[in-house]
Amino acid sequence: MPEVLEKAERLPEEAERVKDRAVDQLEQLDFMKKSKALLAFAFNLKQLSKVPSFIKKAIEGFKSDLEEVKQAKEEVQTNYPQFKTHGATCHAANEEKPVGCYKHIFGPIKYTMP
Repeated sequence: MPEVLEKAERLPEEAERVKDRAVDQLEQLDFMKKSKALLAFAFNLKQLSKVPSFIKKAIEGFKSDLEEVKQAKEEVQTNYPQFKTHGATCHAANEEKPVGCYKHIFGPIKYTMP
């Protein structure tokens, strides 16, 4: 991910270099085509400036998700013997769905607000 972020941070600079190299080609266009090209370039350059922050947020979200998975894995490892026992209990009671099994083992679900 750091490499992706580095490349994303270089995008606006790359776009500026492309703009500088495109001056000769731009001069060859008629007024309308030149206007459209300049507007499109300005719009795209503005959008490119948002890419690095988007990627940083995506990386932070990914790290958070990865931490959640790590915690879930640790919980499964810690509680594996109980899962096996609970699975057998639910199977004996013909509770095939996770919610029904949970209610059979632990009782009603109490919803809380975050």
